[in-house]
Amino acid sequence: MKTPDAAAFLSEKINNIAEYQPNLEILPIRLDANESPFPLSDALRADFSGYIAGAEFNRYPDPLAGDIIAEYGAAYDIPAENLVCSNGSDEMISIICSSFLSKGEKAVFLRPDFSMYEFYSSLAEVDVSVYQKPDGYSIC
Repeated sequence: MKTPDAAAFLSEKINNIAEYQPNLEILPIRLDANESPFPLSDALRADFSGYIAGAEFNRYPDPLAGDIIAEYGAAYDIPAENLVCSNGSDEMISIICSSFLSKGEKAVFLRPDFSMYEFYSSLAEVDVSVYQKPDGYSIC
């Protein structure tokens, strides 16, 4: 029996998305991967090591991120109900795009930059225009 083609079960918009091709080039700053060019300080490494030693990896973290939101809100004087926490930038970009973008709207992006802006906008069926940043990456 022939295995069915998975594409036959996917929506047209998913089938039309270009395959993700990560940039594997080693560069000092990778805007397209949303990476920081700065390593963690020794103090932060020590803090993280202490936290990891006491973490309960057999439990899911608080799905509402209550402690993080409360601390961030207190530190920056922002009411907790005005804050959202996510499991990284990919998830937050997905939440923003699916919440605020509608089919047929327009979005403009520059490359190189974090590819997930364009990806999640495409999933929202937004008309995406992409422009290459000039040499030197200056846009002004």
